Amino acid sequence: MKNNLDERQEQELLHIEHIGVWFCFWALLAALVIQSLMGAPWSQIAGEWMIFMVLALGMAVACIRRGIWDRYLKPDLKTNVAASAVGGLAIAVFVFGMILRNTGGEFWGVSIVLAVGTGLFTFALCLVALTVSARLTKKRQQNLENMDCDDDE
Repeated sequence: MKNNLDERQEQELLHIEHIGVWFCFWALLAALVIQSLMGAPWSQIAGEWMIFMVLALGMAVACIRRGIWDRYLKPDLKTNVAASAVGGLAIAVFVFGMILRNTGGEFWGVSIVLAVGTGLFTFALCLVALTVSARLTKKRQQNLENMDCDDDE
């Protein structure tokens, strides 16, 4: 198919698509969280969850394959620890709220222990996933640079 856009229009369209995809990503996550907190059964949110996971994993794999990490963050341990801490804290708060909602607010101690445990597990899982992803991205960046160097010769 023939592209009818000039370079400026192509860049503007990419910017519009970028904003649209990220808006949908975060809106879908918010919808999933809100529905879960409102007590929606898994059967009601399973389709949205699958779409969210396909989008998240698809974007991650596509970025790693192209050697792209982030526009502002570096693929290093400091970034991975900070992002994992945010994820662990978010899950801990979510689990705490879900347990309190499901038990009628009666089991604060159990809720805190389970939320902290889940948050720590999420932190560790995210840290491993981000560390592996960062290594794969760096390796891919090196491979792409080596390919560019080979082309120059």
